[in-house]
Amino acid sequence: MRHLISPLDFTVEETYEVLDFADRIAANPKAYAHARGGIQNNSN
Repeated sequence: MRHLISPLDFTVEETYEVLDFADRIAANPKAYAHARGGIQNNSN
């Protein structure tokens, strides 16, 4: 796994892939809830 330290650490394509993945999570958070270890998001 790579960690983002600077936006320049990723290629433009990799940055778009990360942002696309974030969009998928935002659109369907229940599908990814298991990745949060059961932590509830009550900010909505």
